[in-house]
Amino acid sequence: MAYDLEEQESIDQMKAWWDQWGTPITAAVCVCCLGFAGWNGWQWYQRTQAAEASGAYVQLQNAIYQNDAKNVKSIADGLIEDYGTTIYAPLGALASAAAEVQEGNLDLARDRLVWVIEKSGHPEYDTIARVRLAGVELSAKKPEAALKALGPAKPVPDQTALVEDRLGDVYYAMNDFEKARADMNGPYPMINREFARRIAETPYRFLNREDDMGLEGLRRAKESYIPDLLLEKLLAEELPA
Repeated sequence: MAYDLEEQESIDQMKAWWDQWGTPITAAVCVCCLGFAGWNGWQWYQRTQAAEASGAYVQLQNAIYQNDAKNVKSIADGLIEDYGTTIYAPLGALASAAAEVQEGNLDLARDRLVWVIEKSGHPEYDTIARVRLAGVELSAKKPEAALKALGPAKPVPDQTALVEDRLGDVYYAMNDFEKARADMNGPYPMINREFARRIAETPYRFLNREDDMGLEGLRRAKESYIPDLLLEKLLAEELPA
């Protein structure tokens, strides 16, 4: 087929342009197609994971309802190991931790809650996990560990009461009654007044009820005030029936 000079020149320009840009354009189109296919594949994988995790979570709830401790542990293990990136993993860990506490398995309950805090990737469950972890530590007679668990909590407004209530439990377990009910006005000035009145055979001008916690430096600081009297810390204990 014969072309006139102008048409031939246009064809030559198109060939030259394609020689220069054809390979990059083809590569870009292929990358876009692969990216689109990969994105669709990832979305499909996520949906599949979520559906399977949802089914496992329902099984976990049924096992908890039936008090099937063996299946509770195995299903919760599977949720964490196989579906750890889904929302159902921390939900399952929280539910199974509560069930393990009922069974007296405090170590396993602690492990579940620590996983939610440190590894689940869902910070929205951090505060509730810390509150429950503090409860586990209190059950294990470890109030200091409970206080440490609650320390980093950052509750949203709806969770503030939960944290404060658990802090009250912790301070009560530590025999720190004043911090346990810091919302009450009146009783603690009375406690201080009665404390001073009962220990003092003669009136004192100043009274410091702060515990030195056994810290050598803090004790030296207190002694530098040249106190008239230092008392040992007393703990109230319930007498056996």
